[in-house]
Amino acid sequence: MSTWAVHTVRCRCGVTTEAQLADGLHISRLPEVRERIIAGTFHNVACSGCKEVSVVETKTLYTDFEQFHWVAVAPPWLLGDWATWSEALEKEFHHNMRVAAPPLVRDMADRFRVRLVFGLDALAEKLFAWDAGLDDRVVELMKVRLHAARRDLFPPGTRLRLVGVDRHKWTLTLRLSEARGATTSIETSLDTYLLAESAMDDAPAGVTDVPFGGFDRVFAASLTGLTHRAAHMHVVESMRPFDADESYPLPGYPVSEDSE
Repeated sequence: MSTWAVHTVRCRCGVTTEAQLADGLHISRLPEVRERIIAGTFHNVACSGCKEVSVVETKTLYTDFEQFHWVAVAPPWLLGDWATWSEALEKEFHHNMRVAAPPLVRDMADRFRVRLVFGLDALAEKLFAWDAGLDDRVVELMKVRLHAARRDLFPPGTRLRLVGVDRHKWTLTLRLSEARGATTSIETSLDTYLLAESAMDDAPAGVTDVPFGGFDRVFAASLTGLTHRAAHMHVVESMRPFDADESYPLPGYPVSEDSE
């Protein structure tokens, strides 16, 4: 079952606003929410002060028991805590799906793709890649290889997301978001993905790891340093998985009620 709650969010202008946000998403019952996540319109909130519409970056647990997806979403400015989040996610999944779950659910556990992402745009990228029949781990290796080949395109702090697949033109489109806010698109051949797929066995450490690996992990230091919480609309409560915050029970996101 999905869980929603009203939270106080603070705009970068300093004004606070009340907004209903998802603490947990059982997405098979919410196809329209899935579409909004991919479109980038989910958790869009208008500030009651400056009226700017922003994406509220919070933490939530995304589960899809039809597609076997289990994705923990954390705010992008906590990327530097990826190791703590990964450990918490693996423990939660193990408890929910292998320890506390009934036999029918336990039998499903090995079929799940368990992932950790930082930012709703990263969640959207995973869903988009899976919908397109692509392996998200190969996509991450492809992105790292693109960076190595075209460093001139990537200022420090650049976030890189797959946003388009055109098999007729045999192209992939990726969006580059710079720390200063500018966005550009680059197009590459699908052969770039296939070459990355053939190089999976030789991928650098940390690139194809699960639940969290890839471009964001490789460049975590620069991305964390340039992704400031103050630049986003964010929930006022603490959002680190190891903080004692009654609004968010440890280890950092709600226990899924689907496994009960």
